[in-house]
Amino acid sequence: MKLTPVDLARAKGPLPKSIWLIAGAETVLVREALGAIEKRIGSLGPIEREVFWIERTLEPGLVEAHDNPSLFNPRRLFVLHVMSTSWPSGLVPWLTDRLANPLPETWIVVTIASLERSLRESALYRLFLKDGGVVECWPPDSGRWGTEVDRRARANGLVPTPEARALLVHLTEGNLLALEGALKVLHLGQGPGPLEADAVGALLGAASRHGPFELAEAAIGGDPYRVLTITLELERDGAELPLVLGTLAHELHQVLGAPGARVHPRKLQLYERARRRGRRFWYDRLVELQAVDLVVKGQKPGRPFEAILLLALRMAAFDWAGGTVA
Repeated sequence: MKLTPVDLARAKGPLPKSIWLIAGAETVLVREALGAIEKRIGSLGPIEREVFWIERTLEPGLVEAHDNPSLFNPRRLFVLHVMSTSWPSGLVPWLTDRLANPLPETWIVVTIASLERSLRESALYRLFLKDGGVVECWPPDSGRWGTEVDRRARANGLVPTPEARALLVHLTEGNLLALEGALKVLHLGQGPGPLEADAVGALLGAASRHGPFELAEAAIGGDPYRVLTITLELERDGAELPLVLGTLAHELHQVLGAPGARVHPRKLQLYERARRRGRRFWYDRLVELQAVDLVVKGQKPGRPFEAILLLALRMAAFDWAGGTVA
């Protein structure tokens, strides 16, 4: 079974499958899909939820927790965040067995920041399609970005004028994480209701001398010293974390040439130079971004601006501990 995030959000009633894969690097869509699944499971009653971050190998704690049901709550949900773009060692046979022999009242949701052909053609992916459920989170269609901006603005209680919507389309450049951060800033800054272009410009453009886009360009351009100074300035000026992280995510998608991505002519040379570091380098940064997003959302321990700084430095091919990484 394969669904889009929209299909999943619109569906009602019990989940038809108990084991799900949410695949893709669009952090907002992944989070929304996970939320939709959890909401439908939660409608059945109280549930025990456990979260695991899996990097290179299958965690023994996951196997132990799964094989020992709770005495107090029979309903259980295991959320597995795979922190790589390929299947970790030991996870494939374990998930294969789970798909073949699911336990009653037990749900498993796996997230992975990849939609590469190698992943979609893997045997485990095909098993998810056959015996479980798959939600593919592709980047938004660039031709419908204005409609998406308007829909999400209204969902946040904002009614943008055509000029305000056009400015938001320009500022967010097709990136959902950046749009989410921008809409939160606008809602907090002016409250619900009509949204004018002047308010968008004032609330999103006056945060600091250097904004998130300058930080992202410094990171992609390989300038760690500028990354450090801009990040410290953004933290001092109270820049909105989702907007900063969303801008970094947008630049990563642009370098990787994500489907539907629109490239500003001024940045073509910048992206071409960045691509010389290789796709594996940038996919590793994409996985790290997923972990940083969890820190920013308070779902994983850590200091948000420090996590953003370390990510941006590694995007600039600089490792805080050991110098150059590429």
